[in-house]
Amino acid sequence: MNGALKKRDNFSLSGISGILEQFSLKMNWKFSIAFFVTLTLAASFLYGQYIPYRDGEKWGFVSYETQEIVIPPKYESVGEFHEGMAVFQKGQRFGYLDAKGNEIIKAKYKSAGAFYGGYASVKLKKNFIIINLKGEKVNRVFRGCGGSDLIINYGKQFNLNGKYGYIACCPPSDTLLKPRYDYIQSLKAHQYDDQKFIARIDSVWGIVGLSDSIIVPFLYDTIIVDRQTGDSFAILKKENLYGAYNFVTDITIIPQYYSIQTFRNYVKVELSPSVFGYIDDKGRKYWK
Repeated sequence: MNGALKKRDNFSLSGISGILEQFSLKMNWKFSIAFFVTLTLAASFLYGQYIPYRDGEKWGFVSYETQEIVIPPKYESVGEFHEGMAVFQKGQRFGYLDAKGNEIIKAKYKSAGAFYGGYASVKLKKNFIIINLKGEKVNRVFRGCGGSDLIINYGKQFNLNGKYGYIACCPPSDTLLKPRYDYIQSLKAHQYDDQKFIARIDSVWGIVGLSDSIIVPFLYDTIIVDRQTGDSFAILKKENLYGAYNFVTDITIIPQYYSIQTFRNYVKVELSPSVFGYIDDKGRKYWK
């Protein structure tokens, strides 16, 4: 394909994330989402017309509408446009350019993913990090694994030398929990706060938060969550006595009861054989 570089005034959406943040302060969440979707659709329409084009061993972009080269083929590879930015490769490094061909984020990453919701995953040295549309590192954890989903992603566990850790999955991020556990389970699987994890080291159990912060000490013989009841408690067992931990209120009921049954906002405990009482999710006891 032959064609001259056509100079055009291209509408830029590189500030989409900042615009959304400013407007979200003044609008309700439904309008904010509608506003973001409208801009995203506009980006898809405008930049979806730019198709990656290869000339020999080099890549650039051609306009679908005019069939003219809009960004000359000078890169080792390019990606599709997302939110006004496309990945390009120079040598062994990756960066991002806009629809005018400006290299907005220099080629310095070992790998780079597309932007979704104003953020992208890149590999710098040995670690994956999250950057915004300005190329700035963002210290946030992503939970949502669905395309341009703005919701934060709860991640996945990984195994290293027989020990388990946890890492955000879409896009990848820094390690959330170091691989030091014999068992680990995000409480997202139990419909609770996904920044807390049931974990076991050797034969003792505890609950940890991000960056391996200790929420419930590793003192227990087992920790059990009943997925069926929909309550917010985990049962703690130690030396055949039972207690509980509430994920929402962070209340710990020390194991000292013969049995325990969990409900949504309270637990039923056996004080002595066939003698029962109730404790709510704020630790208040309902007996005299």
